[in-house]
Order: sequence, then structure tokens, then C-alpha cells
Amino acid sequence: MSRFFKGKFRRIGFLVGSIVLAGLLGINMVPVMPVVTIEAMGYEIKVPALFVKGEGHLCIQNNLALAAQTNEQQAEVGAKATKTSGVGLQESSTPVRYGYVDYKDKEPADVSDYAYAVVEPSGTYEYHGNVRIRIDFFLKEASPRYNDRYVEVVDTESEEYKAGYPGEVDPKTGEPLDWDRYNKWLDGLPTTHQLNPFHSHFLHFPPDVTNAEIEKAANYHLGNFYQAFMDEWDLVAGGMRHGWDVETRVRPYRYDDNPAFLEYDTLKTECETRVEEVKQSGLTSSIIAVQGTGTPETYPATEIDVGPGTASNNANLSGDRTFIQKYNAANDTGVIDTIDIRSGTTPNLMTGVKAGTFENTSGDYYTSRDSESLGDLAAGLNQLTGLNCSISTGDYIGAYWTDGYARYYVGSGSNGYMYYKDGDQFGQGSQEYSDYLSGFYDTVYLNIYGTGETAIEDISNTPATYDFGNVSADSTYSSDINEFTITNSSGDAVDITISGTDMVETGAGGYTWTLSDTATVGEDTYGLKAGLDDDDDSFDAVVKKSETYNTLVSSLADSGTQDWGLQLLTPSSITDYTKGEMEATVTLTAAFSS
Repeated sequence: MSRFFKGKFRRIGFLVGSIVLAGLLGINMVPVMPVVTIEAMGYEIKVPALFVKGEGHLCIQNNLALAAQTNEQQAEVGAKATKTSGVGLQESSTPVRYGYVDYKDKEPADVSDYAYAVVEPSGTYEYHGNVRIRIDFFLKEASPRYNDRYVEVVDTESEEYKAGYPGEVDPKTGEPLDWDRYNKWLDGLPTTHQLNPFHSHFLHFPPDVTNAEIEKAANYHLGNFYQAFMDEWDLVAGGMRHGWDVETRVRPYRYDDNPAFLEYDTLKTECETRVEEVKQSGLTSSIIAVQGTGTPETYPATEIDVGPGTASNNANLSGDRTFIQKYNAANDTGVIDTIDIRSGTTPNLMTGVKAGTFENTSGDYYTSRDSESLGDLAAGLNQLTGLNCSISTGDYIGAYWTDGYARYYVGSGSNGYMYYKDGDQFGQGSQEYSDYLSGFYDTVYLNIYGTGETAIEDISNTPATYDFGNVSADSTYSSDINEFTITNSSGDAVDITISGTDMVETGAGGYTWTLSDTATVGEDTYGLKAGLDDDDDSFDAVVKKSETYNTLVSSLADSGTQDWGLQLLTPSSITDYTKGEMEATVTLTAAFSS
């Protein structure tokens, strides 16, 4: 679908090049520094392989049972009386995966009589080099649970509401000083009804995604989330995650985090352009529900969770402040991809909402680890999936919004403390926060909850960079045989193959060296070899660009390490070199040993 995204696997890439020819060519010698780059962003993630987790890191994907449920767990799905948690246990953790989902073989279920989907513009934007689209799912009147989402709210167009609350308010926050009086005033206001989404889900695409592809993806998820809603998983904290197909739980890659991805600015602009096109399209008013032949399903959730939940609430909380809920710290490390947050009823919209994770660095100092822009949220409970927020054990969840109210609970209890700081503090580093309502209440809960994937241990290759220095034609250059170290923490033995690409001059030149599949050099043809730090210390694995790739290491045991090195064989002669840097990528791909 795009020139930036091709292939099937997630891999780690090493920029072999940034090579400046010298010596025999009589060109001035200039030092160079290879850096990490990324190769093959692929849609399909079906084969056991290594894929990028971060700079210099790889992560195992296993195509065995990703999230198989036991018979007892299957029986629990849909049973109202036994729902005590949105966390459905798995026989094995699903690894964090990166890339895009290919929906071409995903058959939507036909729920067109009961539900439909629309693109929500406030949650649709460029996201780290991806087109992020928020899909809101709504019920039709024929749905048995239509009235659950057709809610009574304050009529904000009424004269009584526009006249404003007559009581005293805090001059700084605008909150009522007498909540009992405020609630009585609120209860006496004219009301109306509005249809709220029964769920919201974020999708990620490359910039050349078509409207038809967006509709296909939205309709595929519509059936599954509708089934989860009808099974009343919305009544459980994080429970709507059961409507998210495990095979589509794929994290979008953050291209701006990779310093070697030189085309990010272009990619960002393309995504921004496509986002505006989507916002101006008919997708924001209605996505026609298809009459597919698929069957709606529900899926397991996972172990990780953070935050108090959204069940108990008795007050509104004004915005333009960042709140951290210091209750139920994250029980594991991974990614929060599902967030529940309850919006206040007056006004009927919570705008510019962000949610994210915080590390308690010391005392009352907290550092934002990661955050997600959720867009505008309707009054009542909002449940969103498809997010991509990193979290570590012991982190807390928090939120910021520009206007409107969130719901929170104040009362008796313990350990339910909430901290705040004026303004949007996401991405602002370590900041000192104040205890909200300290000394007045034993317990203060912001109505927010997060759940997601527990991270598995990864496979790393270090270092991420290597400098070959200046090179000449028809010469051989080698790193130390133990320059790189692969560490396997995947939980099983793996086989690792190695591959490479042609070397291309950066800039406007476009001059290319072809990578030989036999490491035989020639005019504008170069070779690469790799070797292990073993008994012979030789560079005996040819790095090919054509499948089938050669094996670098076989059966690397769990918790095992392997040192290796790389050898460059420059072309025997050069034709059109114009002093630019030459770049190529070497890729390691791992699969579980048979």
C-alpha cells in the first residue's frame, strides 16, 4: 500500500553504509557512522519472526496459540453473574507486535440491523508517521440495548443552563464550593437525550489508505465489539477489550523514534494530508454497515491493568489540569491499549482528552512516560481500544482535558489519592504534583482505568551502531568478530538468519552498489559476510539480499548469547560515485527453533 511498508516480518536493521570511498580513488577521507534503521514494516504478521521493539531490539512473535482460552474461560464469556473483572486469563501471553493489520481476508459479521460505525474527527490525526483514525460505534433502535446508550443529559441549550450555576465556585478551578447545592441545581435543569457510542476503537494505516480499506476495517471490528457489548462486557472495567480480535492487536510503529528513518518529515506530511481528507469525507457521518458472512466473536483480555475503574462516582472534576490517580499501580510492564474514562454530564462533552502513564520518580515528583490523545468524549462512560501507551510495573495512570468534566469519587477508604498540576504535563519531564483534596477526604478516585498487553522478554542485538571508517575500492573491511552480541530472552531457542540490501548513495545521486548473493565483488557490486565468535572466528555466512537467507546462528538457547561480526567487501571498480554517503541495511530475522 505504500513505499514505506513492505514485507511480512518485524526485524532489526543495521545501516551498513554511510560509506565514503577514499584511498585508491584519491578522494578525501571523511569518517562515517552507521546507525540503526528499520526495514519491512509489513501488514501481515503471521509467521514466527523477530520484529522491532525499539532501537536495537527485537521481539519474538509466535504463531502458536496467541491467546487460547480454557473451556472454563470460554464458558464465562457472556455469563453476567460471573463477570468480576475485564481481565480474561490466557494460557500464554501475546507478544507485542508492530506494523499494520491486513483486513483483506477479514470477513465482517452482519450486524447492519443493529449497529453502525462513523469516523470521529476529534480522535483522527497523524500519529508518529501513521494515519490514526478513531471509529465510534453506535446502536440502532432495533438493538435490544439501544436505551442503554440513548442517555438523558442536561439540555445545554436551555435558558436555565445558560444562566449558569448561581452558587459560589472556586475562583481558580471553577468548581462549586457546595457540591450538594450544585447537584440540586443540576438535577433541576431541563434535560434532553443523546445517543452515545457504545464503544470507540483506534485504527492505524499508512498514508495511502483508501476509504474502502477504512470501511472494511471499521465494519470488521463493528461486529465483534457489538457482540462484546451484547455480552455486557461494557459493565466490567476494561471488559470491552474482549471485542478486539487478538490477531489485530498490533502496535503502530513510531517512525519519529528512529533517528535513521530519514523520510519521517515526508511521511508525516503525507499522513496529515490523508487525515484531512478523511475528516472531510462522508466517513465522519456514516460508514455503511456491510452484510458480511462472518460470525461476531469475543476474545480474551490480558493480565495487565492500572487505575481504580469507573464504577463509583459522585462528583464532577474540571479540566485544564493533569491528574494522576495514585491507586492500583500497574501490575506489569507492557502496553496499555484499552482505556475507560467517565465524562461528567455538564457540559455534555469532555474535550481535548489525553490519557497516559506516569512514573513516580521521588516524593511528589512524577514523570510522564507515555500518552495518548483520545479526542472529545461524550457524557458518561467512554471505552476506547486500539491505543498504544507504554507502561512499566509501578506506573500510575492519569489524564488531562481542556474543557468539560470528568467524573470522580470522594469518600471514605484508603490509598485512593489523586495528584494534580495545572496545565498539560504530558511530555514535560519530571514535575512536582499536589495532593488533590488532601486533608478533606480519605479516598479520591478519578474514574479511569487501563488494560493491555503484558510485554514478553525480547531479543536484543547490541551495539546498534558500527563505524567502518573510510573505505577504498576492491578492499575488505571487518569489524571485530565479537563486535555485536545477540541476547535471547524469548523463553525458547531461536534460529537467526541474516539478510542485506543494495547500497544506495544518499541525496540526489541515487548511485547504487548491488549486493552480491555470493559475496563476489565486481563493478558496482559489493559483498557482505558475517561470522560468529566461535572456534574458527571466520566470516563464513554470506549476507544475501535474495531469499532463502543464510543462517547466522542455530538453536540459540533461551537466556543464551552469541557474539558475531560483519565484513564488508567493496566493489572492484566504481563507475558513477559522486562523493555521497552509501547506505544499506542488514537485517536479522529469528524464528523459534523446530
